[in-house]
Amino acid sequence: MTKHLIDFKDIDNSEAKKLIHFVIEDMQNPINENLSKTVVMKFDEPSTRTKVSFSTASNKLGLYQIDLTKESTSAKKGESLKDELTTLVDLGVDLLVLRTSSDDKKLYENFEEIGIISAGFGKVSHPTQTFVDLSTIISNSEFDYKKPFVFCGDLKHSRVFHSAIELFPKLGIEIGICAPEEFLPENFNTYTIFENINEAIEKSSGLEILRVQKERIDSSENFNLDNFIKNFQLNKEKIDKASERLMILHPMPMNIGIEIDSYAAENFRMQHRKQLSFGISARKIALKYSLGLV
Repeated sequence: MTKHLIDFKDIDNSEAKKLIHFVIEDMQNPINENLSKTVVMKFDEPSTRTKVSFSTASNKLGLYQIDLTKESTSAKKGESLKDELTTLVDLGVDLLVLRTSSDDKKLYENFEEIGIISAGFGKVSHPTQTFVDLSTIISNSEFDYKKPFVFCGDLKHSRVFHSAIELFPKLGIEIGICAPEEFLPENFNTYTIFENINEAIEKSSGLEILRVQKERIDSSENFNLDNFIKNFQLNKEKIDKASERLMILHPMPMNIGIEIDSYAAENFRMQHRKQLSFGISARKIALKYSLGLV
């Protein structure tokens, strides 16, 4: 029986640990399979890393892949979401991997006839990136669980952040946040708050630098770029003061000159290429989870 991977509300602490273990294990000892199932990849927003890693994972699992966009389906002619999903089921599709600008997870959660995996829902969901990030962190034997792991930057519009806060605590990792007022998430007082990135660097177990989502920022939000660069940008001056053991993540793509400068982006503390190394395994486990195989 297929199941959704849109968020982590139905995954308990034990299953969370198991899934991350499977990702790390697969990255270290990858195995190709021949599952002979059909998956539709529908990316309605741009993607490089997520799309390529899902497609590669699909190939390595022996899945039959069909690529669609909103421009290539009958949704362009006015077909409803329910009819579109029903059509996929009736045509024998087992899984739908979907990237969409919509924040409405319930539209998909209530449709049980096909397994749906979020490859990025608006600003609310990106579970496979959380698999990538946690695998990167947990595979680091020097990670300090006694200190918070801090997300820095545009938290309000980040689907990476909104998935992370659901799963990180289930693996015993405390969440810290570091952002200007206009980028703070809902219920921000439930997290350890750092006033600026220097404080976060000094007192955290690690950082994830999040891209400023210019395409999602409303003109009424009063984003102050100068203040952001001064207090929240990771740059040469700030990263050179960090411990050599501090791990710094970035889900990519980077906005060089906004949340990070070119020097910091190439610094040895940055782990974005290690994150990429977990990308295919993370999507393999996501696909197998949704097929009910792990």
